Amino acid sequence: VTPQLFAQWPTPEAMAGASVADVADTIRSLGFYKSKAKHAVEAAQMIVADYGGEVPADMKELVKLPGVGRKTANVVGIVAFGKRAMPVDTHVNRIAHRLMLSPKTHAKEPLKTEQDLLKILPREYWESVNHQWITFGREICDARKPKCDECPLADLCPSVRVAG
Repeated sequence: VTPQLFAQWPTPEAMAGASVADVADTIRSLGFYKSKAKHAVEAAQMIVADYGGEVPADMKELVKLPGVGRKTANVVGIVAFGKRAMPVDTHVNRIAHRLMLSPKTHAKEPLKTEQDLLKILPREYWESVNHQWITFGREICDARKPKCDECPLADLCPSVRVAG
């Protein structure tokens, strides 16, 4: 939906003046589209009012925006500002724990999982891990029904559940 969204509201000023209902209609195909639309408009209003219409580059400032958590702030840092970061979403978190790259005690704390991964993964792979693991988590290492019998990591994975 990004191309259509930015075609309609190309600047923070434009988005700040948008109706939440119109934004919701544009992003309807996304999950939680109503709250995302509300947050998008509110975040744009805050960017205009508090940051002179410029998206802040600093993590501490980004997470002040409505609907922006650490994962989203990391993605913005990578995409908009070329920063090195390790966004940890539900897929990255699940895979990190299934591969035991982060202790189970960190499973409900994405920040701790992020810190664990930052320590062991080479810096040049941080951004690509997010994209690759999201795809891998959707296609193979599903939360409820992992396809361990199809997994290319099955022989390395301590959590493998091969059907038999």
